[in-house]
Amino acid sequence: MLLRLLIFGWLLASGLGGGPRACGQVTPASAAGGIFFLVVETTIETREGLLGFRPGTRVLQQPNGRYLLAGHLIALRPDQITGDPRVAAQVAAADQAAQAKIQQAKASQARALEQQQVTQAQQEAARRQTAREAGAKAEEEALTRAETERQTRIADIRAQLATAKQAKSRLRLSADIVAQDAKIRALQNELSKLGVRGAMLE
Repeated sequence: MLLRLLIFGWLLASGLGGGPRACGQVTPASAAGGIFFLVVETTIETREGLLGFRPGTRVLQQPNGRYLLAGHLIALRPDQITGDPRVAAQVAAADQAAQAKIQQAKASQARALEQQQVTQAQQEAARRQTAREAGAKAEEEALTRAETERQTRIADIRAQLATAKQAKSRLRLSADIVAQDAKIRALQNELSKLGVRGAMLE
């Protein structure tokens, strides 16, 4: 009787007596048919590059203790897998929710960046419009000043022309008359250059 009790106690202590295992412990016996599921994101390196697998992805345990994942034999730690489909479903759902939040954050950032670019484009367009309007206004003011100066010069030349004609009427010597005519023609030519029509008849 005592021997049986000692043997039973040894089995319990060694974990072979069918008692409850520690929570989360992964052993081949805990998964039906050697089917396990990833509980963390896992990346493997292939000749084509890196392949990533999300939590909840199914893996198949091989006789050599390795796992078959998407046609690749890999080694996995016990904390990377679970044999409980319910735990796998919970982990996969949590991962999908986290990925959805990440995608929402990225979409929000993209919208904010797009809005910022639109605002910057609108500001640049407004700046250019303001510059064009300022340039047009400056050009208009310059044209106005030039026209005012032109009209002032025309009035001055006409005054000189009227004075020269009056002076000619009082001359008696032919040489003086010829000189005065030359002065009058010079003033008329200047009026013509300023765009006065019929300047040579004034």
